[in-house]
Amino acid sequence: MSIATDTQNGVQAVTEESSRAALRAFSALSDYYLAAFDAGLKLQARAIETSKLLLDESASFQRANRKLAEELLQSARKTQQDVWDAVETNIGAAPAAWFPADKR
Repeated sequence: MSIATDTQNGVQAVTEESSRAALRAFSALSDYYLAAFDAGLKLQARAIETSKLLLDESASFQRANRKLAEELLQSARKTQQDVWDAVETNIGAAPAAWFPADKR
């Protein structure tokens, strides 16, 4: 019986060692996947922060462009009004020779 007991104890020890090795391997693999997942999350967070910065800069640029466009439009309207005022003034001051009274 001692041979059977020794064999059973040996098989049990090998089984336990194999189980411990499998648990260590699983733990190492789990650590690897968790580290990879964490790195992916960090990369995604950086991408989101970069996107936020780009959106903020784009919005700022758009506001500046809109302000500039409004200023240009106001300037164009003022210039147009000034031109029309000058034309009306010049037409009013035009000599009568422009409109000959003698029609033949």
